[in-house]
Amino acid sequence: MRTLRPRTAIALELDEGDALTVQSKTGGQVCDLVAYTRANPAERFSAAHTFAFEETTQIGLFSQLWSSHCDPLLTIVRDDVGVHDLYLPPCSHRARKRFAPLDEEEARCGNALEYALEKYGIAIQPFEVSLSIFTNIKIDPESGLVLVTPPELIAPGTIKLRAEKDLLIGLSTCSSAVPRDYGPPSIQYEVEPNV
Repeated sequence: MRTLRPRTAIALELDEGDALTVQSKTGGQVCDLVAYTRANPAERFSAAHTFAFEETTQIGLFSQLWSSHCDPLLTIVRDDVGVHDLYLPPCSHRARKRFAPLDEEEARCGNALEYALEKYGIAIQPFEVSLSIFTNIKIDPESGLVLVTPPELIAPGTIKLRAEKDLLIGLSTCSSAVPRDYGPPSIQYEVEPNV
């Protein structure tokens, strides 16, 4: 497996049938995943359509990630954790300033993804929501308050997604040196052809 260092992102090309495995070997780390069809990058992963077609806000084994054009992009074929976030967009400099002091030079997930996808002519949209792998979001049932809590991950934790179309994937690690005080800063990933 390859290692994705902290505060970085990578763009990966997957052919239909290929599988992407993402692993947190020591627990605690989270990462953002965005997806686009290579035939038409305007067709991208849509959290809203995923909620609608999966009829749940909690995705896991055998769930599919749906596109803005109402087609499945990825199917989860392995999931050791079962807790991932589909609510929040990748962090950016502007968004992060609202929550915490920020070093202007420090990369954010959204900024790192934009840099990785730039050569494909893809820009992260302000409204775009990623699949935040291993992120543990809880919604308070009484107040509706959104709570980001430590990942429910007993290391090593792995998720494996099969491509249902030819895709371009953006993958980024959480950019904080110690993300929300609960984790190491790298992940491992691997692409397997035609599984």
